[in-house]
Amino acid sequence: MPVRHIFYKKHRFPGKYRIHAELTKAVDYGIIQAVMDGTVVMERFNGYTPEGVFTEEVDLGTFNLLKGSHILKLVILGKDARVNEGNMAGIDILRVEKL
Repeated sequence: MPVRHIFYKKHRFPGKYRIHAELTKAVDYGIIQAVMDGTVVMERFNGYTPEGVFTEEVDLGTFNLLKGSHILKLVILGKDARVNEGNMAGIDILRVEKL
């Protein structure tokens, strides 16, 4: 069963928004998928990098957000074949931009 990280936000201002995430990449980071309110918005992101720790900005898309609760879920699908141990995931920055 995949591992899930869930981010919950109660949204007060309805409208059109673009969501960006700065996702962490490192030697022990796995392959993830992003799901927004039950819809897959990022099919696959490989968080593996052979050395160091970096971030990569990913555009998750544009959404018409209604007032109320919204859930962004990161699902760890597995790990890169080059990873010895670990399949971590991380968001350094989650930016919600009103359009």
